[in-house]
Amino acid sequence: MTPIRESIPASEQYLRNLGRATYNFAYLEWAIVWLAESLEPGFLNEAPTLTAGQIARRFTNAVERVPAAAPDQSRLVELATEFSKIVEERNRLIHGNPFTADNNEQRLLYSGKHGRKDWTLELIDQFSDAAATLSSAASRILHGGRYEQWKLNEEG
Repeated sequence: MTPIRESIPASEQYLRNLGRATYNFAYLEWAIVWLAESLEPGFLNEAPTLTAGQIARRFTNAVERVPAAAPDQSRLVELATEFSKIVEERNRLIHGNPFTADNNEQRLLYSGKHGRKDWTLELIDQFSDAAATLSSAASRILHGGRYEQWKLNEEG
């Protein structure tokens, strides 16, 4: 007997890639939360109550207070900018509605205040790759000294 969760039509590949994209974004978001904590102690406790957009705004605000002389300041600014952009893309993905494409394929379609986007498998993979790339950049910054400094502040 087919489990009820599989009664809604969609290709297994599409669902698998959608799951990977969702996970990659969640992983990125958590890296941003940890970076925000390193910049603004206490953020980690607030993060579970915040939306992705709120996390992006708070992270951007924290980054704006990083001194220009900080060795990772320009990378933080770039990361904050790119994270804000990918949050918008994530919202288009998560707020997509199921629809039947011309070829009868079941996909998500975003149609709202930020335009229209047919989430093909290729676009989902691009989003997933972008989230993974940003996650790696965030981890390099975090483990390039930010986390160690945060631990020293917590212990001191």
